Amino acid sequence: MKLIYVGDLFPLIANNKKVIEKYQKGIKKENFIKNLLAVILMTLMVNILTIKITFALAD
Repeated sequence: MKLIYVGDLFPLIANNKKVIEKYQKGIKKENFIKNLLAVILMTLMVNILTIKITFALAD
């Protein structure tokens, strides 16, 4: 059985923390991109509906 010393765990904990922080940043970036795409899509939909309503009222 291999012995594990407490001092050997600190670099492991630090590396795990870095991995978790990168993962969380990736999630935040993904959410930002999804929200941005949703805003762009909604803006386009409103513009298209406004144009359709304008043409419908003009007829």
